[in-house]
Amino acid sequence: FQEVYGFSLNIKDIDTTFTLGDIARRKMEVIRQLTDEGVMDMNKELELAAVPQKLAIISSRTAAGYEDFINQLDNNKGGFKIYHKLFPALMQGDEAEDSIINALERIYKYEEVFDAVILIRGGGSTADLMCFDNYMPAMNIAQFPLPVLTGIGHERDESVADMVAHTRLKTPTAVAEFIIDRIARFNDYLLNLQEQFMQETKQLITNESHRLEIAAHRFQPAVGNILAKKGRYPAEAAQRLDFFVKNFFDKQERLFLQVKESIRYLMQKQIRSEQQKQQFMASQLKIEVNGLIKNKQQQLHLAERTARLSDPQNILKKGYSITTKGGVVIKDFKNIYIGDEIYTQTNAGKIISRVEKINLSK
Repeated sequence: FQEVYGFSLNIKDIDTTFTLGDIARRKMEVIRQLTDEGVMDMNKELELAAVPQKLAIISSRTAAGYEDFINQLDNNKGGFKIYHKLFPALMQGDEAEDSIINALERIYKYEEVFDAVILIRGGGSTADLMCFDNYMPAMNIAQFPLPVLTGIGHERDESVADMVAHTRLKTPTAVAEFIIDRIARFNDYLLNLQEQFMQETKQLITNESHRLEIAAHRFQPAVGNILAKKGRYPAEAAQRLDFFVKNFFDKQERLFLQVKESIRYLMQKQIRSEQQKQQFMASQLKIEVNGLIKNKQQQLHLAERTARLSDPQNILKKGYSITTKGGVVIKDFKNIYIGDEIYTQTNAGKIISRVEKINLSK
């Protein structure tokens, strides 16, 4: 005790056995409730896009885990373009639960825009991560119409949010690596498909050329035998026929080579065209998403302004007052009696009055 500053309390030790046991019990109750309601695996049953390039992120804007995640996405070795939008939320504390749910509700308005939802933070103590074991966030994640990927950064224990999510990864960086690897695998699939098509086309042309060569070798002796047997055609006619046959098969071979080159050119042209279309669609999507978000932000600002104008404090500034008795606003004289103490709140302060007379005039 200090005369000027009053009492101070120094805590030297805490027994957390009861607290940790209570947390584990409540976590099991939440898991049991979600299991009984049949929602534990609902989000896992959703199909994650083969190329998840449009991501809605729930995280704290200043979190180190969020910065690592964005850096990993934007600087991926494959040079893949990945669009992402942050929906800020508190990641710990008493308000974290409502903040995460509100972020999911905002994303739900743009459900058709995004491929997946990313929930990340940079780890923390068991107490810091308690919000991820609560029922309401887990219920919202389990029933969300988009796949939810978590990277909460806590390697020792799996939270309830991790259990109900589509895919659980240990850290934000691991989530980014998962997304990039999935896109890279699909890109490799397209390249392999292109290579397979080119090889099969080359093989087809080679087989047909070989077949024509065999036919030419068979055709020439047959003609020669016929001429020898008949003996009615001069040597000059035989030479002309031989030249005609060779010339015919040479033309056929050149034709197949031209077809081969035409197929390769058309394939490359089609791939370039599809890439240009994809880039154009990605640019248009970015413009539309930004416009839609800007419009919603303007609507939110208008709603906030309307709320401020409706603030009771602003009404008091106009000269109105609020009279209460026992903390209850007085709207009529039913419960007012002589001798009661009432309080009148004005903009300048509070007036305390005692009732001496009640006039019930209309």
